[in-house]
Amino acid sequence: GSSILINGAAGGVGSAAVQIAKALGAHVTAVCSAPDVDRVKSWGADRVINRTAEPAFVQNLAAE
Repeated sequence: GSSILINGAAGGVGSAAVQIAKALGAHVTAVCSAPDVDRVKSWGADRVINRTAEPAFVQNLAAE
């Protein structure tokens, strides 16, 4: 199966991307801020990374 990382998963485009990716059978890892974690999980994300709790991950992601 395919995997996808969606940055900004709680936004308008990100929320659609999470749902479309799940509908197509992908394993979804989503990045969002703390207040949005539960909502993004409810859309089907397999893993949600809280960008405010894991800033080192986000900094490394932005550097690539």
